[in-house]
Amino acid sequence: MHECGLDGHVAFVDEYLSQRDIVDYLLASDIYVTPYLDPNQITSGTLAYALGAGKAIVSTPYLYAAEVLADGRGLLVDFRSEPGLADGVLRILDDGGFKHRLERDAYEYGRRMAWPCIGEQVMELFGEVASEETDAACQGIANLPPAGQLNVALDGTPSVPATPIALAGPV
Repeated sequence: MHECGLDGHVAFVDEYLSQRDIVDYLLASDIYVTPYLDPNQITSGTLAYALGAGKAIVSTPYLYAAEVLADGRGLLVDFRSEPGLADGVLRILDDGGFKHRLERDAYEYGRRMAWPCIGEQVMELFGEVASEETDAACQGIANLPPAGQLNVALDGTPSVPATPIALAGPV
């Protein structure tokens, strides 16, 4: 790092970090770089933290990064491309407005991944599914032939002529 003039500007930490340490490092960082080598990398907890912290992000396009950094929320560079990583970092450092936009977009996206938001989305989904199931059940009943025209055999197959069907309870 000394020969590149990066002393005091870049730190490499090659050890397991606690969640608190990860957050502290992220908050002290100007740019988060995630150079995974495997395109099938499923996820990255630190990338999720970086989004939540609103960091400008440069990454290789592994599965998770390609999804969460889509729509310009970060920069994606080719795998094993040191020049691509360097160009991405320099592009962000050279353009304060661009860096600010990346940070804003990352933070806004990251907020949607917070547990209260996820819980709200899950509850909305449950409500939609329950409503669709109720609508489908009611639609199925509404489409039954008039009483006296449908008979259901023990194996569940309908046949005609019929004995009236009585429904009891809420639908």
